[in-house]
Amino acid sequence: MNVNIHDVANFHSGNNKVTFFCTIEGGTYQNALTLEKWQDHSLTFGLTARVTSVVIW
Repeated sequence: MNVNIHDVANFHSGNNKVTFFCTIEGGTYQNALTLEKWQDHSLTFGLTARVTSVVIW
């Protein structure tokens, strides 16, 4: 699903395997973050991201 969510600092997959496509604020390239079920990921150093797409497997 295409989305446009700004200021994301924490990611959680819940009961799904999920891939988040995002750009770190101030950056120019897109990152892909895949989390297995019940995983968490937090950005460090006060960074935030703009999530542009979410794929639930």
